[in-house]
Amino acid sequence: MDQEKIGKFIAELRKERKMTQQELADLLFVDRTTVSKWEVGSNSVSFDDLMKIANIFGITLSEMMIGEKKSEENVDKINNVTVNIIRKNKKFRRYLIYSCSFIVILLIIFLSYYFITTYNSLAVYEINGEDNNFSIHNGLMIVSKDKTYIQLGSIKNLDNFDIESIKLYYKKNNLIVTLTEIEDSSCVYISTYQDSELQYDDLKYLVPNLFLEVKLSNNEVSNIKLNLIKSYSNNKFYAKNNSSLEQDEINNFNNNIPTYIKENFNLDEEQHSYYLEESKDNKKIKYTYFYDVNAFLVEEIFDKYFESYSYLYPDDFSYSKSNNEQEIIDEFVYSMTNKECITGDCNDDIIEYFRNQYLDKLNAN
Repeated sequence: MDQEKIGKFIAELRKERKMTQQELADLLFVDRTTVSKWEVGSNSVSFDDLMKIANIFGITLSEMMIGEKKSEENVDKINNVTVNIIRKNKKFRRYLIYSCSFIVILLIIFLSYYFITTYNSLAVYEINGEDNNFSIHNGLMIVSKDKTYIQLGSIKNLDNFDIESIKLYYKKNNLIVTLTEIEDSSCVYISTYQDSELQYDDLKYLVPNLFLEVKLSNNEVSNIKLNLIKSYSNNKFYAKNNSSLEQDEINNFNNNIPTYIKENFNLDEEQHSYYLEESKDNKKIKYTYFYDVNAFLVEEIFDKYFESYSYLYPDDFSYSKSNNEQEIIDEFVYSMTNKECITGDCNDDIIEYFRNQYLDKLNAN
């Protein structure tokens, strides 16, 4: 558009109506100097103001945009203005559609890539295993597409021989692949795939075929097949918010907590537990119930020693006795389900004491 020509046309229309710049400015809700700048062509007129001016002077928008009234000589020129506007609008809409489509395609590609690279890319496994000489509990393996982390946790020696060395390995197509071999009983293995024989694709061999070789001071060697149980993976399309739990789920959750705990213990939401402390029979007793893992812990604290009882529903019971210097005097692990001693010298009197004093109260819902 020719802004100078449009400006002169506005001045002509105003003067034909014997209207001052101030009067036109008042009708358009603008300053008088704005109208003056339009008429000399120093400022461009917005599309909205052109429509308002055309309406005030009773002419078409096409005439306003050309800067002259319609006549036989310029009829084609005036008509072409409308056609050009329609074409420009169509071109703009086409451009807008193409741009939006391109953005949507890019977004789909990005989300697809993100989904492929992150979905089910993290997994957590619990590790345990045992033979006649050893018992492995509380082991952990965390797997991502960048790294694998393995910690065997507690290795319980059922005999009195010292551990000389351990080797962690897996079998791949009848081949043995050693992950680590150390002269220690605490095994931690970390692989970033770039600096290890273990690759991410090899996990399909490792998970069902992970072994631990333990060499004792008497030169006896034990090979234990480790059991890996997947406890978590990020294979959910969305994370479920606790605040959106259905009432039935909340009721089921509360029903899993023993009535004795809910009625007598204090809730610690931050620690996901219930707790209670009391003094009784010349000793201080601390109770803790972790409702996430359904575990019950009792500590009896005396002047010169303390005893700890822990029960992980529905099976493992463990006991330990330590002096004030944190030195362990006695400890053992017992399976309530199988009624067998897992580690240490299990004491039936201690097990029966815990059952009568504490466990029966929890089970009496």
